[in-house]
Amino acid sequence: MALWRRAAKAGNGDAADQIGDLYAEGRGTQRSEAKAMLWYRRAAARGSAAAMGHIGIAYMTGRGVGRVADYGKALRWFRRAAAKGSAVAMLIISHFYERGEGVPRSELLAKQWRRRGRARLRELVGPGNGAPGWVAAHTTLVAPAATPRERYSAAFRAGNEAFSERHYARAISIWRGSARRGDAAAMWGVGYLYAHGDGVARNYERAMAWWRKGAAAGSGRAMYEIAGLYRRGDGVARDYARAMTWDRRAVAAGSHDGMYGVGLLYERGLGVPRSFGTAAAWYWRALAAPDPSVAAVYRLGRLYAEGRGVPKSASRARRWFGLAARMGYAPAERALEKGGRPP
Repeated sequence: MALWRRAAKAGNGDAADQIGDLYAEGRGTQRSEAKAMLWYRRAAARGSAAAMGHIGIAYMTGRGVGRVADYGKALRWFRRAAAKGSAVAMLIISHFYERGEGVPRSELLAKQWRRRGRARLRELVGPGNGAPGWVAAHTTLVAPAATPRERYSAAFRAGNEAFSERHYARAISIWRGSARRGDAAAMWGVGYLYAHGDGVARNYERAMAWWRKGAAAGSGRAMYEIAGLYRRGDGVARDYARAMTWDRRAVAAGSHDGMYGVGLLYERGLGVPRSFGTAAAWYWRALAAPDPSVAAVYRLGRLYAEGRGVPKSASRARRWFGLAARMGYAPAERALEKGGRPP
């Protein structure tokens, strides 16, 4: 808290947003939705798109703003997040127009915002990744660090293009070379190939070694991958406490996947008391990030379908399944085939 306060005082919007999270969750301090909103507003004033999304979510759910939802105000905050490049904010806005929530219903504007959101997603994924279908089929690969602070090198993008074309030997050659020059995203990429056995023999120990290097270099995506190894027990003893530690480190680095990871642990009660409400809050956070977690979109749809942590709503479940399906997420497509029921 003290470090983030100093950074926030120096004008760091992300640090102010982190302080808001501490108050929202009651981590290291007494829980206070009012103080959380105060810090989110400070962060938003300093340009944090994530904080703008958090405020939009607060008005959409009524949490921290008087317990009464206000779609008009939510829409204004999502517009601000969209102006900062949040693809999910653009897609959420499209749903406001599609359903006439806070604005007159307009299929034309819904389509326009939907196109903008999809185009922004393609930008975040980067050139050379092939069609959106490939992106969706490899959602664990897309946008490794998930933070505006990390920009991907030309070498990383070249390796990513080789991977998308299944030229794994070329991908690992490019990424290894770039990793030796300090490219954190490439370090993550080499680890990914070892973890999945693409072009090399599957080796979780080597994957962990590369991801630790990437994490030390600041890759939130690598931190999230380490959490996954501990969560699943791949190559290491299963340890949910360590999984949570690494997911939270990923969150602090700006990773939307880390936010999803924390939510998943709460949803399943792995190493923490089970809390569907807390899980839903983390999934919403992952959606408010500039490059969203499609898995979080899907999990949120499941919570609405089952009425866990959020009011049961078949229409909202179908909405989120539809968004995840448009991003190409196969489980969401199957849910829609079953009439909005999770597979």
